[in-house]
Amino acid sequence: GISSGRPTQTPRPTDNSQDVSRPITPAPTKKPENTITQMTKPMEGEVQGPFAAKKLVYNSTLKEWRTHCAVDIAGKSGDSVKAAYNGRSASVKIDPRYGLTVIVDHTADGSFTTVYCGLDTLKVALGDEVTQGSVIGTLSAEVFCEKSQGAHLHFEVIKEGEYLDPQMFWK
Repeated sequence: GISSGRPTQTPRPTDNSQDVSRPITPAPTKKPENTITQMTKPMEGEVQGPFAAKKLVYNSTLKEWRTHCAVDIAGKSGDSVKAAYNGRSASVKIDPRYGLTVIVDHTADGSFTTVYCGLDTLKVALGDEVTQGSVIGTLSAEVFCEKSQGAHLHFEVIKEGEYLDPQMFWK
């Protein structure tokens, strides 16, 4: 090569400089976390059936071991069941195993829902807006597939298709 005759000098980095020969790759941006973290317990009562999505628990009604992707809150027939968080009633159905069931969407895309099973009467209709603490229905005397437990609310929290322990969200 042809040289200009001047010696080449490597610039000295100062304390705040970066080596531009190896550009820094920014960390991938994560989707913002859903901010629904402060739910209220949907009814008074003791949790009699704990959340067990990853282990088997015995169901004395069905006489079998199975996972339990909800919590069961003991109550008595006629007790008020309240919305755990603001949202919209997205489904009202009679489930053959869990009885009268209401599903509330808490996000516009339905990625965060709560499920209330074992209701007797409804105070909401399909598509109704619900506010945290508003009554969505009353408790039935039993949940068919959990009949041996007596009157209770079978309550589920589902985020992006994954069942989560509802107690993580209660104030």
